[in-house]
Amino acid sequence: MRVYLVRHGESELNTVAHQFADTGLSPQGVQQAEILAGRLVNLPIEVIFSSKYTRAQQTTEIVNKKLQKEVVLTELLQERKRPSDIEGKPIGD
Repeated sequence: MRVYLVRHGESELNTVAHQFADTGLSPQGVQQAEILAGRLVNLPIEVIFSSKYTRAQQTTEIVNKKLQKEVVLTELLQERKRPSDIEGKPIGD
């Protein structure tokens, strides 16, 4: 069995601040997901696992338009928990 690990496309806050769970993809992130879909379409993928974060689900939806595979949303793929008091603050904080 082969496992392909993919991170979501760039999000709206990715380059400037610590993200919220519901932060969506930026226009560039959408484009990255579309490029990724083109690269994955010929691989022997059986199922897609995704975190429940908005940006990950958006990436999965874009990729799965081409792959048409079963999607499993799981909390096992969440990022490590950061204190909520830094969400939305600049990356340097």
